[in-house]
Amino acid sequence: MLSWLKATLRNHFGFSKAETQGTLVLLLLTGFFLLVPPCLQWYANRQPVANNAADIAQLEQTLSLLKERAQPERPTKSV
Repeated sequence: MLSWLKATLRNHFGFSKAETQGTLVLLLLTGFFLLVPPCLQWYANRQPVANNAADIAQLEQTLSLLKERAQPERPTKSV
């Protein structure tokens, strides 16, 4: 197929060997750079979403325990 494409470019446009190879390289690079952004976006959307609800609940519980311990105990008056 590649030889057919080269022959078609040469015959249709009158390209030399170097011009034909340069055109093919540019076509390949253009195709590559047109395909990369959608592929990267697809890959980024596949990444799992972190569910931190359990961690947040545990941190809030630990914070409330630390707040309780930080408050000094008030002495009670004995009569």
